[in-house]
Amino acid sequence: MFRCLICCKEFKTKCGLEKHNTIVQKYNKPRSDLDLLPHTTTNEYKQILIYWIQKHLPKYYKKSGKQTFLLACTESQFFTIFAGYIHYYSSRTRIYRCIFQGSDGYQTISKLLNNNSWGQKNYEHQQQTFVLLGYNHEQEENPLLRALQKKNKKKP
Repeated sequence: MFRCLICCKEFKTKCGLEKHNTIVQKYNKPRSDLDLLPHTTTNEYKQILIYWIQKHLPKYYKKSGKQTFLLACTESQFFTIFAGYIHYYSSRTRIYRCIFQGSDGYQTISKLLNNNSWGQKNYEHQQQTFVLLGYNHEQEENPLLRALQKKNKKKP
């Protein structure tokens, strides 16, 4: 079996995986009808995106788990920010999807948004919530388990 390292979709043949990768590459080529946006407009939208991500980070543990939110944007805005990382596109619904996983995914989004703390929010009394991206079990160890192990090693 051959597996896409981004979406973990499995293919019976190497040719099937190569076809999948070719299709994904086409999603990341700008269409001629998309407007080019000024750099300042793109940066302003990145700041709005960071604000919305941080606004939706829950304060309490009971609200943890998968969180999703929708934020309206033009196709040009989305493509300008996420070009090169689009892994799915539906021409019928005009929906794009990007997949970011693990610590590499967090770093990639940090570079795309020009902000290393896009996924964390600080509260009073030194409380903090943060985004933890899903991880691929075969490629990377569980980041929560790793953090707990480090914490337990420090205790006498």
